[in-house]
Amino acid sequence: MEKWRRHADNGFTLIEILVVIVILGALATVVVFAVSGVADRGQASVCASDHATLARAEEAYTAEHGTYGAMGQLVAAGRIHAASPVFTIALTPAADVYTLTGIGQCAGFVGS
Repeated sequence: MEKWRRHADNGFTLIEILVVIVILGALATVVVFAVSGVADRGQASVCASDHATLARAEEAYTAEHGTYGAMGQLVAAGRIHAASPVFTIALTPAADVYTLTGIGQCAGFVGS
């Protein structure tokens, strides 16, 4: 009986330490996969927000001037603070329409 008490007082066994390491590894894997898409969703949200801001600015500019404006005209009219680095505006004067096209981080984001 004395032999068992002495063994229990010596600390953790190798098996116990390995079990703890395996459990921590499994938890770390779950956390990594759970947060891996957060940055992508954040970037998509930024693109959608910029798109909506530019669309509102175009509509406000049109209400004042009767036609859609280019990025520089929107800045000059005070509708946006600075030109967007992730969107371009293509104007079609004959049809009186505009197209917002995402570039860089927002590539593939198109709307009018």
